Amino acid sequence: MRLLNGADVTIENVDLRNGDTRLNQSTRTGGALTATDLTNISLTLRNVVILGNRAAFGGGLYFETSS
Repeated sequence: MRLLNGADVTIENVDLRNGDTRLNQSTRTGGALTATDLTNISLTLRNVVILGNRAAFGGGLYFETSS
C-alpha cells in the first residue's frame, strides 16, 4: 500500500503479512506500507498485525518526509 500527500487513512482489524518489495523496480521500501515525500498525512492503525514483510528499506513500514 502506498500513501499519497494529503491522505487521511485509518486501517483497522487486518493483517499486513508477507509483502515483499525487494525486487520492485519503482520502490524497494516498506513491504506492507510505504509513504514518501509526505505532507499533510494522517494515518491511524488499530488492531493491525504487521508480520513477515520484506523490503530493501523499511521492512514492514517505511515513511519519508520532505524537508
